[in-house]
Amino acid sequence: MLIGIRRMIRSTSTGVQRAELIGDLVNSFSSLALVAAAIVAITGVTTAWLNLKRLSSLWTTSYGIALVGKLIFVVIVVVLGAWNWRRVRPSLGGEGSEEIIRRSATMELTFAAFVLVATSVLVSLPSPR
Repeated sequence: MLIGIRRMIRSTSTGVQRAELIGDLVNSFSSLALVAAAIVAITGVTTAWLNLKRLSSLWTTSYGIALVGKLIFVVIVVVLGAWNWRRVRPSLGGEGSEEIIRRSATMELTFAAFVLVATSVLVSLPSPR
């Protein structure tokens, strides 16, 4: 998303045409992102259940505490994604909207990088099973 949006922002197209192209890009990507997020959520819950076994493991083990930390970042990414989907995406196509989606997508991807860092910590810890 960021590569496509940045490339379109730097293009020589007019402001309205550029905003419409970015709107088309985001609308094309949104359905794929929603399906991918649902698959990741299902596999994440399944993996957590297999590794934890008991709910109390969330606060009594280092694995559980790291998982909670990761989940905090995941919730932030979901909230930012929902904001982009419900508020920013419908406003695309207007003058200046490309800068709003660029900033918003950058923030969402920054927190997604934090999720990856938290995941790398999580996989290095022993499972509480």
